[in-house]
Amino acid sequence: MSVDIQISKKIFNKVYIPYLENIIRTQIFFGGSSAGKSVFISQRCVIDLLENNRNYLVIRNTANTLRTSIFNEIKKVILNWNLEKLFKINKTEMTMTCVTGYQILFRGLDDAEKLKSIIPEKGVITD
Repeated sequence: MSVDIQISKKIFNKVYIPYLENIIRTQIFFGGSSAGKSVFISQRCVIDLLENNRNYLVIRNTANTLRTSIFNEIKKVILNWNLEKLFKINKTEMTMTCVTGYQILFRGLDDAEKLKSIIPEKGVITD
C-alpha cells in the first residue's frame, strides 16, 4: 500500500531536489549548520514511508538526544504537511508508524548490541 500525496517542490531546498527520487543505496549529505540537511532528510523520510514502502532506522550516539533533535524534526514535517492522520507517533517507544505499515524507528548507540534485534512491523531494515 502507498499513499499518493502532492507536495510542491517549492517547499524543498533547491540544492536537495535532485535527491528527492534518488534511490542510490548510500547518500551522504554535508554542509555547515543551517544548510538544510536535517530538514530535507526529514521530508524525504516522510515521503518514503508514504509512497516508497521503506522503513527507516534513525541512530544517534546517545538515545536521549533523539527526542529533541531528529524525532522532533520529522514530527514537525508531518504536522506542517497536515499528515498527522496518516501517522501514529509514539513518544514512549520512539517510533512513527505510517498507515502504510512502514515505520521510522529511533535508537541510540548506547547499547549497540540491541540494534541487531530490531524488527519493524512491516518489511525489513537493511544495512
